[in-house]
Amino acid sequence: MSLPKSAYLSDVWRDGIFDNKVLFCTGGSGTVCSAQVRAMVHLGANACIVGRNVEKTEQMARDIATARPGAKVIGIGAVDVRSIDSLKNAVDRCVKELGGIDFVIGQGRRGWPFKQCCHRGMRRLAKKGADQSAIPLGRYGTVKEIADATVYLFSDSGNYVTGSTIVVDGGAWRTQSGRSGLGFKYPDFLLSGEGITGVSGMKNSKL
Repeated sequence: MSLPKSAYLSDVWRDGIFDNKVLFCTGGSGTVCSAQVRAMVHLGANACIVGRNVEKTEQMARDIATARPGAKVIGIGAVDVRSIDSLKNAVDRCVKELGGIDFVIGQGRRGWPFKQCCHRGMRRLAKKGADQSAIPLGRYGTVKEIADATVYLFSDSGNYVTGSTIVVDGGAWRTQSGRSGLGFKYPDFLLSGEGITGVSGMKNSKL
């Protein structure tokens, strides 16, 4: 299903800035990575996405290709990012079919055992909306904001940025409770001067 541009890319970028460029992305069928790839394709790049699930990866490639008329997006499934040979085969196919690789997005993660159980437990323990209120900007981020940061880094604007971690989280990393679910509303819990009680091993605030 084709997505509107507003769902994955801001209007500040000029069409065609990635013409004749090729993006290679592992995990490209996922929610965040597919938005990053879609934004790059919209702006002129062709792409190769790889993943474990063959059908899901190939379908996502076809979907991403709708972001720009004439776009070439290859989906390669059954790729194990832990295997050098598996990745090399995917890279070789990308180079053969698209002519090279200019940009790489590497995403891979290990599964979390008992994930469903953990999610249910956290939802039960955390106050509704507590996480958002602890983020300085007061809301969760969107995949478009991650995609915009990606475009910046790969564009001429980011030519002199290297060795850096670009954090796109609404300032949550600045507050230790940003992901705690404890209900500390920003900036109230910083300005009140109150200490956190009932938690072993934590010092009282000196504010």
